[in-house]
Amino acid sequence: MATQDQAAIFQARVKSINNPRNTYYHDPETGMKVPKRVGRDQILANGKTPPATTTGMIMSMIVGAMCLIVARYFQITFLDIQPSVPHALAYELGMAAAMAFTLGGFIRQKTFKHMVCHLAGAAFAAVTMHNAVWIAPDQFAMVFSQEFVNEILAATDPMSLNIAGNSITI
Repeated sequence: MATQDQAAIFQARVKSINNPRNTYYHDPETGMKVPKRVGRDQILANGKTPPATTTGMIMSMIVGAMCLIVARYFQITFLDIQPSVPHALAYELGMAAAMAFTLGGFIRQKTFKHMVCHLAGAAFAAVTMHNAVWIAPDQFAMVFSQEFVNEILAATDPMSLNIAGNSITI
């Protein structure tokens, strides 16, 4: 009698497992619902960074530009390195790249394309940030310093690109 009951219970479990509506099973040890059928693509993609999208690359450029602004602020405020120092741009880009790569790791922008966009955004901000100083010198003087603003206004032209100390008017 017990064998027939056990056989019926076993057949009921097999029927429940084979039911197409049953997409997961309950693991009694962990208490989690574990999916029964996991596709090969899902297994291979586990733990990989998703591919770079256009929106993600634009966001990477913005992150790179913001990191350059923060690097320039730290450089001027705490390290006392003025923009006229010969290798100031290299210091800024190095600090911005380190910050952007670290921040990009946290926000899942880890692909090579994302990192190139981080650098492109930082480089774009490096050659065009002086235009923002020309537009709003009082606001930049409040954040950076009046000496910084005076030096930028004296060394650059409005609406230009500042590449290695040379202003190229656009």
